[in-house]
Amino acid sequence: MKEENKKNIYEKLQICRVELNDKKIKKSGKNTYSGYEYFELKDFLPTVNQLFAKNKITSIFNLDNETAKLEIINTENIEDKIVFSIPVAEASIKGSSPVQALGGQITYLRRYLYINALEIAESDIQNKEPAENIIKANEEAIKLLADFEELLIATETDREEVYKHFKVKDNTKMTNAQLKLAIEILKKKPIKSKKEEEVF
Repeated sequence: MKEENKKNIYEKLQICRVELNDKKIKKSGKNTYSGYEYFELKDFLPTVNQLFAKNKITSIFNLDNETAKLEIINTENIEDKIVFSIPVAEASIKGSSPVQALGGQITYLRRYLYINALEIAESDIQNKEPAENIIKANEEAIKLLADFEELLIATETDREEVYKHFKVKDNTKMTNAQLKLAIEILKKKPIKSKKEEEVF
């Protein structure tokens, strides 16, 4: 009788969706360049993991050259599962290391898959920009950061002076607009030399 009363993966996932909605999670991600807020993984993943454990399901993320997949598995019957997938867009970003590019890609793919699986509403983003534009904005930020780092090294510029100029702690706190301005300034500097009259 107990076996008959066990919930399947669809029932369990729906319970998690409802319970997550009741938690009223808040967005911490902010895109100052395009003016919208969004959910970061840290905003919902701890709560999702708690709900999954409570309802006896687990999730596994997998990534290959073409597809990113999120499997939601019933731990009471591991053959009972749901698979969510999205295509992987290959992006070659000048100046970024393979590890940096992969790390950023994994973070964004995981985020979108969990948002899809848990039906997490992001109405602010949908009202302001289409999803494809958000992805492009993220890719632009990564490319700008890579170009910025490349120029810092090539011109032997003191990064702390740059951060001080823009009043930020590190490059992750710089907006796209700030990165673009810094890049334009750095492009005017001679390679591996400095001049006193330059901004930094």
